[in-house]
Amino acid sequence: MALTANCIYCYERHWLRDARWVLSIFCALLVFLSTQRSLFAQDLLQPTYSFEHLSQEQGLSYNTVTGFAQDAQGFLWIATFNGLNRYDGTHFKIFNRKGSDSTHSQSRDTRFLYADKRGDIWVVSYDNTLERFNPRSETFSVVQFAHKPTTERDYINSIMEDAFGTLWLTTIDGLFFYDRTQQTIQPFEQKAVSSISSLPLGGIIELGTGNTSPSERRLWIRKRGGLIEFDPLRGTSNHFNLIDTAKDKQFFYGNVVRDSSDFLWLTDLEGLYCFDPRSKSLVVHVPQESYIRQSLFKNPPKNYFTTRAAICAPNGMLWFGSTGGIVLLRYRGSPKDYDTKLLQSNDANPTSLSGDAVRALFADKSGVIWAGGEPFGINKYTPYRQKFQLFRYLPFDTNSLANNYVRGICQDRSGTLWVATHFGGISRYNPQSGIWTRFRDDIDKTLPRRLRLPINEIWSIFEDRFGVVWAGTRGKGLLRFDKKLDGFVSSSLVPKTAYVQVITEDSDGNLLLGTRGNTTIVGVFIIPPDRKESSVQFIATKQSSSNKFMTGDVLAIHEDRFGALWVGGTYELLRITRQSNRIEDFTPKFLSGLKNSLTNVGSVVTSITEDRAGTIWISSKGGGLAHYDRDRDCFFVTNEQNGLPNNSVYAMLEDNQGRFWISSDAGLTMWNRQENTFRTFTTEDGLQGREYNRLSYFKSANGTMFFGGTNGLNAFHPDHLRFNPFTPPLALTSIHIFDQEIRPDSLIQNHQGQERIILKHDQNFLTFRFAALDFHVPQNNLYAYKLEGVDRDWVQNGTKHEATYTNLNPGEYTFRVRGANSDGAWNMAGLTLHVIILPPWWQTWWFRVILIFAILGVLAAVLQSYRGRIQRLQEHREELLRHIEERRRAEDELQHSEEKFRALFETSPLGMVLWQVNGSVLEVNAAFATISGYAAEETDMLNFWDILNDTHSASIRYSLQHRNAFGPVEQTLTPKTGEKLSVVLYGIAIVENPSEMSVERIWTVIEDVTERKRALDAMLRYQLNPHFMFNVLNSVNALMGENQRNAKRMIIQFSSLLRHTLVASSKQTAPLGDEIEAVEHYLAIEKLRYEERLEASIDADRRTLDFNVPVFLVQPLVENAIKYGMQTSKQPLQLMISSRLEGEHLVIEVANTGSWVETMANGTNNGAALAKQRSTGIGLENLRKRLAQLYMDEQTLEIIHEQGIVRIRLTITVQELLSRKTS
Repeated sequence: MALTANCIYCYERHWLRDARWVLSIFCALLVFLSTQRSLFAQDLLQPTYSFEHLSQEQGLSYNTVTGFAQDAQGFLWIATFNGLNRYDGTHFKIFNRKGSDSTHSQSRDTRFLYADKRGDIWVVSYDNTLERFNPRSETFSVVQFAHKPTTERDYINSIMEDAFGTLWLTTIDGLFFYDRTQQTIQPFEQKAVSSISSLPLGGIIELGTGNTSPSERRLWIRKRGGLIEFDPLRGTSNHFNLIDTAKDKQFFYGNVVRDSSDFLWLTDLEGLYCFDPRSKSLVVHVPQESYIRQSLFKNPPKNYFTTRAAICAPNGMLWFGSTGGIVLLRYRGSPKDYDTKLLQSNDANPTSLSGDAVRALFADKSGVIWAGGEPFGINKYTPYRQKFQLFRYLPFDTNSLANNYVRGICQDRSGTLWVATHFGGISRYNPQSGIWTRFRDDIDKTLPRRLRLPINEIWSIFEDRFGVVWAGTRGKGLLRFDKKLDGFVSSSLVPKTAYVQVITEDSDGNLLLGTRGNTTIVGVFIIPPDRKESSVQFIATKQSSSNKFMTGDVLAIHEDRFGALWVGGTYELLRITRQSNRIEDFTPKFLSGLKNSLTNVGSVVTSITEDRAGTIWISSKGGGLAHYDRDRDCFFVTNEQNGLPNNSVYAMLEDNQGRFWISSDAGLTMWNRQENTFRTFTTEDGLQGREYNRLSYFKSANGTMFFGGTNGLNAFHPDHLRFNPFTPPLALTSIHIFDQEIRPDSLIQNHQGQERIILKHDQNFLTFRFAALDFHVPQNNLYAYKLEGVDRDWVQNGTKHEATYTNLNPGEYTFRVRGANSDGAWNMAGLTLHVIILPPWWQTWWFRVILIFAILGVLAAVLQSYRGRIQRLQEHREELLRHIEERRRAEDELQHSEEKFRALFETSPLGMVLWQVNGSVLEVNAAFATISGYAAEETDMLNFWDILNDTHSASIRYSLQHRNAFGPVEQTLTPKTGEKLSVVLYGIAIVENPSEMSVERIWTVIEDVTERKRALDAMLRYQLNPHFMFNVLNSVNALMGENQRNAKRMIIQFSSLLRHTLVASSKQTAPLGDEIEAVEHYLAIEKLRYEERLEASIDADRRTLDFNVPVFLVQPLVENAIKYGMQTSKQPLQLMISSRLEGEHLVIEVANTGSWVETMANGTNNGAALAKQRSTGIGLENLRKRLAQLYMDEQTLEIIHEQGIVRIRLTITVQELLSRKTS
């Protein structure tokens, strides 16, 4: 029975043991699964989503941001409600509506952007205007829908360019594409796609663009209720209904995005949906509740999370921008194993989103995530910037660090983080739950007992080998954490008034405490492993015989591998031998190594560390780092002279690769001792600040490092730090000539595959501004430049992104720029620009050739004369002296020829200008400035062809090419005032390369003949015939007695004719319709005079009435026909006046039925012949001159006799009339 009972007991004991084992395994598995389920678990080294904010304060044109795009150069383009912005990392350049020219958008309110592979930016505005923006020329061009009137536009939801360069557009009216030949938007019309041709469509993406054949390429288009699979090659489509169409309110925003595994994600008010395009099935629905519950607001409505944008980040993270913040989603393996995180604006966290209403998301080429919305501007998330986990006190958020002034750090064996703060007590962080617990002084007596501390000033915290957490206080002794109480209790192992600022443990398990501030208990407490008060030893470091500067305060304790204790303090360094507790004073050796006196702050020891080689390193405030050489028994120093960024060092830790991590007043520095390089990190890398604290450092068992300072706590694993590998492209953002900014593309020419700029000799003060287009920490991007021909070596420019050169001599130079991102990834190729500065004309080769030939000619003559004089030296001594004097005079005259030419150039009354074939004005004299109205400094930006209005540009170019000269050319010139001047031009070409006969520059002389021409115009202008006026008055006088009614009508018509004459006399040209109207008044008067003897008709083509013709053009022809026709016509005179278009000509014709008689053999003429002669008299001759002056060879005036009718026919080319109207 006993045996059976024993067996049962053994069985039960084993069963219970196995059950406990199984239960422990099950619990461990549950713990593992619970820790692995949340992919956003609050582990110590989780990524923090901190955002940098950009708004109008930084130069953005408007704080409502609706879209992003990145062009081929790397510039970031931002769409706002007030124009388009270009961002280079430091400056915004704004393009908004200032006028109707092509350099400004037609709409300020931009809805979204798209950058195609050709480098163009497609801009869609809220009024549905579609514009193509060329970033190189900075010009906009409106793109029309081919099937719609200009005033009607389809609502565009999305734009996408496929692998073959076709640009697809989805609208509320179906699918469209961009026809690059016609440059219009065309509907995609095929019978096979009629089912989608009129559907409202949302987002569009392309799948199958990798190694698959074109036949496997598919477009996936968002529609109401699901997706459409579209084959653009065959024109076929498949519809997939995934969502209740009544609830699908978000297809309109085009939210369909492909993740890194080629799953498609779409959104509606019910949540997120994942679709597998391979199996053509819905994989998972992520309900909106999964992220709504994370909201900072209680019970927000569903429509509060209307998704407006979606992207897949380079790391595979899905970002969904909504009106309620940003939803992050990632999954492991299968999309069903997902987790979400909601990012929202939090007033307590200055690095959170600056607003919740997110309209646009974008991932640039370097991995930076951009979020835009209203009305908060831009939020930028930089993955490589946040290298260090940051824990910080957040106001109004109890689940954060209690205080930012961190004194001590410890991570216990369970992974819990303990932080001692100077003013906030102790904070405990559970990485699994993400919960902070605060232990502090309970001044208000409101805290639970377990959370209370006797004081908030905690100087140190440490976990011993038994898992007990200890805390040192300022004047309240030592505290121990009681796990049962889940709180701290005071320990009696040291006096209650002790200032415990160092806690550590030696290899034997003894607890080592360093104290300060009290003369009776300043030193090292050694608490044995049994932690009994009776076994505690105390070694005083304050000796009565010590120098007055030796305080005895213990600031650092370290046990070396030989068992000796190194103790550092204020102005002292001691080594204690454990066996005998003998204290060795290393202070003199230490100070000798630092080369400082006892009073120097550099002797204050802040930490003591031993590296893997056994070398002792001493950190000091003001003295840098010192290491002890045991063989030489001395210290060697590493400080600012050796590359250390700052001499005030607080702590040093060695990582698994042997690199030192040093906290100082310059931030956190990584010292790679093998390469002897220093890399200093700052707040822009995620550090808490530049200033760190002594004793505030810790390295965990897995290598994670912690450093605390005055503004929080940083945690990181050196092996897991991610550095930005992106090589930034370089771009010239502007070129300044003196203080005038010039767009680079307006200057840069492409010559034989090289970019170059050509400048005049007085454009030699240059500033180049450039940008390395990496946006992680752009203000920390690095630059180096070199101007070959000036700089011998590369100029390391740091973070400054401009280079200035002054007073450059004429010649050829090459400007080169290199750039690096903030992590030091250099673009060594950089950019190259060739710079050519032309010499002034008096330093050109042709001018020097003239001088050389002149000098050689003089020298030849002198030498020839000299040889003759040698032979007759004795006879002609006086003649020789005279020739020498002549030679000297000739040389003097030659020396001053340049000045004389310059004086002639400046004082000439004729305008003189030196210009290039492309129209660039190089130099002008004062007379030209007077004629043109432009000051000399304004002529640099003029184009000579524009001043000439291109009237005779073709003939001038021809003359220059074939004769190297032109003129005289009578030309109209447009000065600055806008009033046209008549000038006569003479020009001669300067051939730079005689072998090629290529004309580079032209000297032109300009004579202003405006006044002379005006006088000629006044002389030639037709006035009313005084004989006609006399005849009219006589007729009126005669009719007053016979027919007063006709007399009155004649007076009225005559008054109208006089009014027209007075108005027209001040003009050069008038519409042909006005001229016809004047003729009608004239004919009415003549009808009253001649009654039935005159029959007149006018047949004017309506298309001709708006052409501008010279004033008084038609009336002289009519008057001439009546005057001489009446003399020769026996029947009533028939007068026909007409105007019409014949091909490219305007024809005006006046015909009458007067006779035409040839000249007799005896030389006499009858009346008709006399009429012919008179028709070519002074009146018509003046008219011929006026027409020739205005239209040159583009007009003819003919007198034709046919079948008893005399016709005067005037022909003018329509193109000439139109050009005159334009000018």
